[in-house]
Amino acid sequence: MFKSNHSVASMYDMMANIPYLKPVTISSRQESPVFMCATPTVAAKSGLETDPWVHCTKSTRPDERATTSYWLEDSATVIICPAFLRDLRPEPPLTPDGPRDVYCPIVRQNLFVGRSFPLVRYQVYDLIRQLVKLYLQGGALGPETEPREEVDWNSCVGLGYGGSGLGPSERNPMNYVYYAACEWSALCGGLRLMLCLVVNQDCTQAPNPTLPPFSVREDVADSNSAGF
Repeated sequence: MFKSNHSVASMYDMMANIPYLKPVTISSRQESPVFMCATPTVAAKSGLETDPWVHCTKSTRPDERATTSYWLEDSATVIICPAFLRDLRPEPPLTPDGPRDVYCPIVRQNLFVGRSFPLVRYQVYDLIRQLVKLYLQGGALGPETEPREEVDWNSCVGLGYGGSGLGPSERNPMNYVYYAACEWSALCGGLRLMLCLVVNQDCTQAPNPTLPPFSVREDVADSNSAGF
């Protein structure tokens, strides 16, 4: 998912923040992340300018999944929507002998094959995605950025890096999610992070982002990532 030692360092820093909900700087103040459930009355009770209940329950197209959670911009708050509890499982099921009922991806010709949702259909990954946005505080890729946020797993692998700064791969929240789901277990032994206990699916296959077809895309992405 990441293409350089600098990218891996950024990933380590991010993954060290998430399990302990380390404070983030908001308007020169240190605030710890908080989670807020969307209810019909939460906006009035919390004095929010936007209504999380409306955001969470707005109509979607038949082919779209309902909003499960989202980061409240310019804040340390992640909103939990009703669909978070309804549509996602809490975490990959683990046993003393390792994970069970786990959907590990297949890699052919250095590409993920199949659908990504069964791999990341868990609440823990949904929270990782939103916490990455929270810690990047507006620096994450989104629907209005250039490049835009990528969700498709092969598109995530193909994102470029930014040399000495944060490039698209380090700014794309789903890169961290797929990294945690596919490769994080290989690093857990040395880090001993609480996060390892809930994301270790023992999935070992992932495309190599430095080899074709991604190495060609990387050249293009890098030329567009100056200044990130």
